[in-house]
Parts: sequence; structure tokens; C-alpha cells
Amino acid sequence: MEEVEVAPPQDNEICIKVEPGSTCAVFGLGAVGLAAVMGCKAAGAKRIIAVDINPEKSEKAKVFGATDFVNPKDHNKPISQVLSEMTDGGVDYSLECVGNVEVMRSALESCVKGGGVSVIVGWTDMQDVAARPIQLIAGRAWTGSAFGGETNMTTTTNESPITEWLWA
Repeated sequence: MEEVEVAPPQDNEICIKVEPGSTCAVFGLGAVGLAAVMGCKAAGAKRIIAVDINPEKSEKAKVFGATDFVNPKDHNKPISQVLSEMTDGGVDYSLECVGNVEVMRSALESCVKGGGVSVIVGWTDMQDVAARPIQLIAGRAWTGSAFGGETNMTTTTNESPITEWLWA
């Protein structure tokens, strides 16, 4: 497969600012996860770890810019521990693109202490998400994103059923 070229994001398209040279982990390699991999690459991340339980997604993730692929099923320890060992302490940014609360917590726990940022992109309202307070007290940040962080109502039509539901 040929590598995909991506243009850098415009300032108004940024939910988080992945710093050049940073390390990212993207959990879930569907369409949204692959787009997140592309975004990390466009922002200049030096290492992008794609995480998915489907090994067939490894090659496609690399086409989109992933430098590494990890299947949690291939390890007998938590994926956050695997990523911490791979990166010497954790990733700078993690993006959860699955919509599974256990994966959301793993993504947070995969971030480096004292400044890692985890973004929940996957959506669910079926369960509550939980984490130990020390994960946040230690300096990690946890945020979420809908539509890539777009909240400007002038660029999102009010007639959209999704917009009506989100802002109701």
C-alpha cells in the first residue's frame, strides 16, 4: 500500500495541539482512528502507536502514518503498561476512538504522568466512565471531542439533527 499524504490542520480545526516530536497512541483503527493517526502525523508526531485488537489493521495504520502497532490481546498485562514500557513512561497524547469505557480508561492511563493528554473521541452513553483520581492528580489531562472539537455554531448548521441533539 502507498503511504497517504496529509495536509497540516488549520488552526480552527484543532481540538488538541499535538506537538511536533511527541508520541501519540490511537486506540481503535476504524475510520475515525485512522483519521486520528493522520492528524498526529500531520502535526509532526515522531511516534504514533496504533492500538487495535484486529491484527489485520496493522498495515493500513502504517499507511496512514502509524510507526508502531500493538494488539492488546498479544500481551498478558494491561495495554497501558505495555505502552508505558514501549515509551519509557507513557505517551504524550492518546486518542480513544472506540467508544468503550474500559478503553477510555486505558487511554488515560497510557499517558505520561505530569502532562499527558487523553482525548475521548469514541462515543457511548451506555456506561459511565471511571478512573482513579490519582491519574488526574498526577498531571494527566482528560478531555473529549465531538466533530473534532468544532463548537462554533456559525460553521455547524442549526438544521442538523446531530447539532440539535448535541446542543439541546
